[in-house]
Amino acid sequence: MKQLSILLIIGLNIFLMKATMNIIGIIPAAGFGTRFLPFTKTVPKELVPLNGVPAIEYILRELVANNVTEIYVITSPYKGLLADYFQHNYVVDNFLKKTHKENLLEEHYKTLLAINFTFAFQEEPLGLGNAIAQAKEFAQQSLSVITLPDDIISDPLLIQFMIEQAKQHNASIIAIAKVPLERVSSYGIVALGEQIEKNLFSITDIIEKPSPDNAPSQYAVIGRYVLQPEIFAMLDAIKPGRNGEFQLTDAIALLIQSNFPVYAFIYEGKRFDVGNPIGFMEANHYYSNK
Repeated sequence: MKQLSILLIIGLNIFLMKATMNIIGIIPAAGFGTRFLPFTKTVPKELVPLNGVPAIEYILRELVANNVTEIYVITSPYKGLLADYFQHNYVVDNFLKKTHKENLLEEHYKTLLAINFTFAFQEEPLGLGNAIAQAKEFAQQSLSVITLPDDIISDPLLIQFMIEQAKQHNASIIAIAKVPLERVSSYGIVALGEQIEKNLFSITDIIEKPSPDNAPSQYAVIGRYVLQPEIFAMLDAIKPGRNGEFQLTDAIALLIQSNFPVYAFIYEGKRFDVGNPIGFMEANHYYSNK
């Protein structure tokens, strides 16, 4: 009954919401980065450097390149260094000015100045779905562009393409890539339906971290989502899963079950999972050579 009421409310308000829809970027950055301990005991994993540049800087530049400048950052109360990264450091600034080296931070500050940041805390590590839900008040009437800092991609304009497809088809769009069968248990895995156009397919199901025997395909979500506002009602409706966590995957599955269109775009460019040491080393090798 609760789910039915939620869907009726969505149906009554959907036209008005989409007529005035903004585009909002959401960066979930509340995780503890346990795979990089002891380094991440004090330094947030989003600040681990790739070729001398913190991983989250790649995400910020990607969003700005796609004209997504209203950004909601979900972080943890225990990651003060990450919040500091988004501010001016006047001691460093003055030193660079005196030594005529302001150019060293020029691109960084140019990126920050292009963005309007809003911050929220995820008080407990209750899953990606719970983290995204913290943005409800800010983004519930917007097209939400969710970028996971663990996923670094080489195509700077993928997001713009996904936004265009979301508007054209009035659908939520998820970027996916094929992964080895032995790796499907590390990702959200999708079942593909009909082909909409080149590399764009409907999704008939999505499962969080299935075993290889239960995986509907080898196509994994790669940390780029453009989601319609209905996602927040679905986040309200889902129940916690394994380890008491609320999964974004479960909310997307509920979107599909509720007949809201969800499409997958098969991404064929370079992509690095920098949330694990091997992917981090591969990304460093790629960007240092580039």
